[in-house]
Amino acid sequence: MNFKNFLNLPEIEKEGVIKKIERNKNPISIKIDDSTVEGTEVFLSPSEYRRYKKTGRLEIGSKVKIYLQKHPLDQGKGPFQISRVKFI
Repeated sequence: MNFKNFLNLPEIEKEGVIKKIERNKNPISIKIDDSTVEGTEVFLSPSEYRRYKKTGRLEIGSKVKIYLQKHPLDQGKGPFQISRVKFI
């Protein structure tokens, strides 16, 4: 079943190279070197991490596209929802 953009929320695409993975924390932190000055940090639950790890490409140096969603009226600095991850 594909829930892509199931709530019709706008998606933001972040593309970059995985520079750091913190596996010893919950949620698991992944730092991506993208076009922003500080890079992008995303957080995965242990089950999400295991699901993406099965692809064999969730490792430092891998190129990835992450699609994020947030309601357009939400102006807070809170986190975005990860809608999908694509390995390039």
